[in-house]
Amino acid sequence: MTVATAGPRRTIDFESELDAVRAAARSAKGVSTVRRSTAQRLAQEGFAISVRLDETKYRSEAALSAARRLALESRAIRAAGTAAAAWPRYFVVHGRIEGERVRASWFCGSLHATSALRSRGELLVSMGETFCVDRGKPVVPASLVDPLAAMLTLIRSCDELDDASFGPLHHERSLVRLGSS
Repeated sequence: MTVATAGPRRTIDFESELDAVRAAARSAKGVSTVRRSTAQRLAQEGFAISVRLDETKYRSEAALSAARRLALESRAIRAAGTAAAAWPRYFVVHGRIEGERVRASWFCGSLHATSALRSRGELLVSMGETFCVDRGKPVVPASLVDPLAAMLTLIRSCDELDDASFGPLHHERSLVRLGSS
């Protein structure tokens, strides 16, 4: 449809103008769709990052709490003068190796561990890794046979430690008293 306007002679072709507007709208719609999908993708990535950040913060707080608890228990043992003569009845270690969750526990005199953690622990044993319990005290060699050495070996085997806890301690002094009475 063509319309003549008053004033200087000019004709307006509404159909071509409408087609131009439609083309511009399609183009704008395409751009806004791209922008919208980009915004949605960025929002999803931002949310995923915040979830990972929260998980990392939680694991860090748990590891820090476990470290503080172990430090307090260690100080108590050292204060009693039995650091070299004490070992846990049980322990549980939770961590990660190459991003995969791993777990180990010592209960009733035997070690139960995920294969990745056991393999990494065996590697440390074969390398001759040692642990210094306290200055002037004996060095503890890495091992998966002795509960104290196994706990230290498996903790060091983790890339990331999520939690480590151990149960009541046996003390050689108390065992001697129990055996002599």
